[in-house]
Amino acid sequence: MVKCPLLIGGKEVFRDSFKGTSLFYEGYSYDIANAGTLDIAQAIGNAKNALRLSPEERADCLYKAADIFSYSNDDVEHAVKILGMPVSIVKGHFEQIPFILKGLTAAISSRFPMFDRLQNNTERFDDNTLKVLMPEEGFGYVVTPGNDVRAMAMVAANLCCLGLPFIIKASKEDAVAPLVMKALIEGGFDPRFCNLVYFDITAPDAPKKHFKILDACSVVWTFGSDETVDRVLRYERSSKNTYLDITDITENYSPDFGLLSAKLFGNPASLKSRIVVTRQCKVLDYAAMRNPGILS
Repeated sequence: MVKCPLLIGGKEVFRDSFKGTSLFYEGYSYDIANAGTLDIAQAIGNAKNALRLSPEERADCLYKAADIFSYSNDDVEHAVKILGMPVSIVKGHFEQIPFILKGLTAAISSRFPMFDRLQNNTERFDDNTLKVLMPEEGFGYVVTPGNDVRAMAMVAANLCCLGLPFIIKASKEDAVAPLVMKALIEGGFDPRFCNLVYFDITAPDAPKKHFKILDACSVVWTFGSDETVDRVLRYERSSKNTYLDITDITENYSPDFGLLSAKLFGNPASLKSRIVVTRQCKVLDYAAMRNPGILS
C-alpha cells in the first residue's frame, strides 16, 4: 500500500495517519501521514532557521534537483488512480517536472540588488509590471492542490529561486510532493529549507494546525477560486496585506527578472494561483509580473 510521509528537516515522519481513497477506482486506498502539533512546530522552527544560500548556489541546487528527480511506474499508477486521468497525460506531467525545476535557473545569473522597505510590499514599474517584495526573514506557507502533479514543482522552482524557505501543506491527492522535496534536499538545499506536511482537513483540529502555520509565516501561496482562497486564508484586505493574482504572466520575460509563476512552463490556466504577502518586509528579491490584478 502506498504511504505518503511528512518530510520535516529532511527526515521522513510517519506516526499518526489517515486514509486517502480514489473517486475513480473503487476500493483503492492509501495511507497519509497526519501531522501533529509537534510536527507543525518543528516544521515552523526549521523554516525560520533555514540556510537560504546565495542566488548562484540556489540556481545550482535547483539544476541538480532537476537531474536527481525520479519516479517509478508505481508513482504514475498511483497518480492515475487518484486523479482519474489517462496514463499518457499523467506521465507527461511527471516528465515536465525537471524542466519546471530548471526553468528559473537562467534568471538567477543576474540576481537583484537590495531595496529599501516599500509600502504594501509592491512597487509599480508601469501599468503592467509590479515588483513584488520577498521577506528577508521568515518563510512561505503553501497550500497545494491535488489536481495537477506539476503544482509542487511550480512552487519549488519559484520559492527556491527566490530564496524563501517554505512549508508545504499538500493535498492528500498530491502524489508528487515527497518526490520533489527529496530531490531538492539531495540537490543541496538545507533540509530545513523545505518542509512537507499533510493533515486531515476534516478533523476537528485541522483549523488549529492550519492557522498555527499561517500566523507564523511571512508569505502565503495557495490555489483556487477567490472564494476558496479567501475562506482558506481568513485574511482581511487591508493596507498591510497585498493580494496578487498571478495567472497572467507574460510569455516573454527578461532574464533580469524571476517569475513567481511557472505558467511559462506549462502551468494550465485552470490552476489559478495567488500570492498573499502578509507582512511588511525589507526586500530580498522580487519578481516581474504582468497584469497581476491587485485585489486589495
